[in-house]
Amino acid sequence: MEIVKRSDDTKGLVVLPRRWVVERTFFRFGETLAQLRYSRLIQLAFRRLARAQVVNSKKHRCAIRDEHGPQTGW
Repeated sequence: MEIVKRSDDTKGLVVLPRRWVVERTFFRFGETLAQLRYSRLIQLAFRRLARAQVVNSKKHRCAIRDEHGPQTGW
């Protein structure tokens, strides 16, 4: 690996050799981390949604059972 430094007498934007490879790699790492973060957030949201539906269905069954008295098979 070689460190590429900018010379002191150049002004403005100068493309340095092979620097874009490192910048592209860091960009891809950032993209990958963002995708992993969003997929984890989606997974957590689905899990919470499923858990809320189970709780609501249990509450619904308990309300029906209380309304009609003790039921068998619940």
